Amino acid sequence: MKWEDEGIVIGTKRHGERQVITTLLTKEHGRHKGMFSPNKTTKSTCECGTVLHATWTARLREHLGSWALEPLYSPLAFILHNSIALKSLNSACALLETCLPEQEAAPKVYTAFCHLVQGFENLSKEATSFLKAYCYFELFLLEHSGISLDFKTCAVTGKQDNLYYVSPRTGRAV
Repeated sequence: MKWEDEGIVIGTKRHGERQVITTLLTKEHGRHKGMFSPNKTTKSTCECGTVLHATWTARLREHLGSWALEPLYSPLAFILHNSIALKSLNSACALLETCLPEQEAAPKVYTAFCHLVQGFENLSKEATSFLKAYCYFELFLLEHSGISLDFKTCAVTGKQDNLYYVSPRTGRAV
């Protein structure tokens, strides 16, 4: 079995001396794992947040498989000097690895994560420009998990101003 897709690295784990188990969030195939053998020129390909063109190959769909990865874009040059941006990228990657089921497509979550990764480009103009994208990313992840939030009107009074809290039972503002 073989497929190609665009994906973003969300996690890596060393396997032996030369191989890495790499987890990608792909556009059409969701969160997917595979083996990758980096060399000196492709070592930076496995950094979290790197956008890639990925080819996954395995004999059966249930197997771990192996990756052939070609980097398209990396946000690391924009965020290495900003600790809050680094922490938010690591947090987003950890949430994706924990919350998303394997091999299940999540196009809205993928799009929100792409906007977050591409939002790091604007850090030189505004230091906190990515925070709005991070909030939307978490909202889409909650929505994908079956938890919807409504901040438009108060659940009790119906008013639209002075909304400070969210009800844990209803997910609406109060």
